[in-house]
Amino acid sequence: MTAESARALTAFAQGDAERYRLASASAEQALRCLEEPVAPRAAAAFHQLEAVNAYVAGEEGRSRGALRASLTLDPDRTLPEDLAPPGSDLRLWFDEAGAITEQPPQQPLPPLNGHTLYVDGRAAMSRPDDRPAVLQLEQADGVWAWNAWVPSDQTVPPIPGPIQPPAPKERRVGPLVLGLSGGAVAVATGVLWGASYRAQKDFDQLTAEIDAGSPDPARLPQLRALNNRTNALGWGARATGLGAAALVTTSIVVGVAF
Repeated sequence: MTAESARALTAFAQGDAERYRLASASAEQALRCLEEPVAPRAAAAFHQLEAVNAYVAGEEGRSRGALRASLTLDPDRTLPEDLAPPGSDLRLWFDEAGAITEQPPQQPLPPLNGHTLYVDGRAAMSRPDDRPAVLQLEQADGVWAWNAWVPSDQTVPPIPGPIQPPAPKERRVGPLVLGLSGGAVAVATGVLWGASYRAQKDFDQLTAEIDAGSPDPARLPQLRALNNRTNALGWGARATGLGAAALVTTSIVVGVAF
């Protein structure tokens, strides 16, 4: 933006109206495209260009205000004589602007709705009341809403409403997790079937031994325990088998759907 402003001022000093017009438009475009707070010297250069634009348009008050804004940001800034010869109105306004030392009165900014507004490159809650300012609005989500050179008698561009937080994402169990869970349950099913098979063999062997000899009342509790264990392991294996099948089926459905 500084380079574009300098080219426009050089073209004006050389009397090249077309190049001055194109370079001024390029400087305005560079301002609109900023995505960071403007540097104070860049803002000062743009204010000086706007002072010349207002001078050409015959707007004395706006030109004086822009010169004050430029010198406030960059007190060492000069105005070449080929731009403003001695005795010209622009030279007089520049010299008078440089003699002003008091701080400008301020006007409050409208509610910012959680966003940040930069005035000539600095975050602020007010703007000068007697001179223009480069205003930039950075939204709460980091998006730059707009950048504008705003004279003191113009209102601030519209401030967007508050940024609403995004809705929480629904957490879904992925097909891989479901498939792995189904595999783990299937392994547990195999273990239960193996234990049930061994318990059944022990039960059958003990039953055969009892049938071959005289019934021993002392061995009946052992027989009942083996029978209960066999039944419990068998039912547990059936239940986990059904669970494994359900998980694997669900993982396939989820994988196809998503």
